[in-house]
Amino acid sequence: MPMPTTAVAEAAAAAAEEAHAKGDVEMAAKARALAEAMAPAPPPEPMIEVVQDHFAELAATLERGMWIEFEGEDGQLAFAKL
Repeated sequence: MPMPTTAVAEAAAAAAEEAHAKGDVEMAAKARALAEAMAPAPPPEPMIEVVQDHFAELAATLERGMWIEFEGEDGQLAFAKL
């Protein structure tokens, strides 16, 4: 039965300390690298909620040369060509 990655990381960290205590720098570095590689990954960043914007969808459909209509506060209509 394979060992869970957390157990492997803990065993490698212990082996790194033991090798360092014995003066085996190379083995300590390898064990430390294994411990870092087998450490649990950080949790994923939270998903950003995409807000559905009706006006953004309309703007995305506009093309050059189209006429658009604006209504002012006084109810006056204005037109513009893109």
